[in-house]
Amino acid sequence: MANTKITTPDLIDFPAVNNFAGVVLPKGPTSGLAVHYLVVAGGGGGGSNSNSGGGGAGGYRTSYPSGTALTPALGSPISIIVGTGGNGTAGQGGSGSGTGSSGTDSTFGSITSTGGGYGGWNTSNGASGGSGGGRGFQAPGTPGAGNAGGFTPAEGFNGGTSVNSPPNYPAGGGGGASEDGNTNGQSTGGDGAISTIIDTSIAADYTVGEIDGTDVYFAGGGGGGVSSGTFNTGGKGGGANGGSATGSAAVNAPANTGGGGGGGEYNHGASEGGSGVIIIRVPSGITASFSGGVTANGSTGGSIAPNTSLGDNIWVVTATTNTNQTVTFSGTVTDGRPSSAVDGEFRYNTTDKKIEYYDGSNWYQLSSSTIIPQPGTTGVCNYPTAATALYQLNGNANDTCGNYNSNAQTAITYSAGKFNEAANFNGSTSVINFAANPLTWGTSDYSISFWFNASAIGSTYTAFISTYVSNGWSIDTGSTTNTIRYYFQNNSGDTNLYSGTFNLNTWNHVAVTMDHSAEAIVYLNNVASNSTGSGLGTVTGSTVMFGDNTSIGNPITGQMDQIRIFPTVLTATQVGYLYTETAP
Repeated sequence: MANTKITTPDLIDFPAVNNFAGVVLPKGPTSGLAVHYLVVAGGGGGGSNSNSGGGGAGGYRTSYPSGTALTPALGSPISIIVGTGGNGTAGQGGSGSGTGSSGTDSTFGSITSTGGGYGGWNTSNGASGGSGGGRGFQAPGTPGAGNAGGFTPAEGFNGGTSVNSPPNYPAGGGGGASEDGNTNGQSTGGDGAISTIIDTSIAADYTVGEIDGTDVYFAGGGGGGVSSGTFNTGGKGGGANGGSATGSAAVNAPANTGGGGGGGEYNHGASEGGSGVIIIRVPSGITASFSGGVTANGSTGGSIAPNTSLGDNIWVVTATTNTNQTVTFSGTVTDGRPSSAVDGEFRYNTTDKKIEYYDGSNWYQLSSSTIIPQPGTTGVCNYPTAATALYQLNGNANDTCGNYNSNAQTAITYSAGKFNEAANFNGSTSVINFAANPLTWGTSDYSISFWFNASAIGSTYTAFISTYVSNGWSIDTGSTTNTIRYYFQNNSGDTNLYSGTFNLNTWNHVAVTMDHSAEAIVYLNNVASNSTGSGLGTVTGSTVMFGDNTSIGNPITGQMDQIRIFPTVLTATQVGYLYTETAP
């Protein structure tokens, strides 16, 4: 057997303890093409007549700036479909009495965003969809549901409930991409999501999304119909206003926003949902050729010139004529695998954490097992950056960093865990309390990382870590089964971020990063599951608790281990280091 030598060691950076950089390389033997996307479906139409529900926003799915980009082969066509908005009333164009119709799906390759659900009429509920339609003011059941679909984050949120009482008799607003339709007796639609795949200048050039200051919103829910008042506005992101007997009729949602249509009332009909949009962002040097039925960047079909104002090549697709349209990418990927590689080279791929070799044509991984680049760091306080506190939970709840030991534990035991020992919680009375708070408040940034192994989730809002009393936050399961919720409350209102689903009886990693001026992000098992996309302002609260929430009181059933608290915002790379961490 011949020995293969490392011929160019400068291409290899085998990781060692505290070596966090390495050589970042694309995954697998591919072209290296990364296609980032925003795919917004058509919004649902509003219900018509007698204080009807607003239409739900079209589904919202994106890979930008964090998420898994598509990696199509150069020269291979991929499908592209822009969904249409639903009618205000099925078959009647927004007049008469009845429910609306749902928006249609948008598709880009393997990515499909679901059309928004229609708004309910009078005694009917809205339909489920990307975001759910709002309930008619006399409807007895539940509004339309947003489509979680197993996606991280979810496509959209639920429609709003209604109030059958004077003087306004408000119907439910449609759900948006970032929140439910209003459920507090008003009829406002849920706000859409802020997208950074383009800026406000590009949005204005191609008339897509809804511009609000420096932000571009997509997929806002439609407002519901009311008897009087002016609070039935659509959500940011193209949601149409609902009709009012003492005000104006509902107006159609703008095209290429995915906004839900406004619900009608007795004297005014409903409105249509807005059509969807697909935005494509790729590295410079890549061209795109569209089939004849695609309108992108204001042109139709062929090799359409990209918008290069942000440095990347960007196409804004606003219309397709049928379900058989395509886009084909070509060009040279400058950040792919080294073109100078020769037969016999080895390297370490820090994306996949694998050793690879080059056979003269392709790179191949030597093993299917992951090579962990950070051995023996579980007892290091300041890993991978300066920390406020580290709780290893090896027989106690003391802070390895030394300043914030637990002062009280109720019904806590310790046994074998993820790293050495872990704390056991019995699901009823277990909690770890602290006299001194390891977190700062106000507008200070922070991050939290921990592992958990839940044996059962018996109720909603099962708490892992919380500071919540009246204002504050909680990391819990929320109202969705087997998901992680980051709940944040201040004087401006409530914010809910949900992750994808986790499995019971296995170890799962959670990280929450809080940048008060920019955004909060939830990670589940090294996947950036959800983000606020905007700042959350000032928070107050009580001291931190492990395994419980004083407001709700649902301790976990299972174990927690390796809880780290940082006074800074962790990067995605640093979260990855914590996810791959191993004990000595």
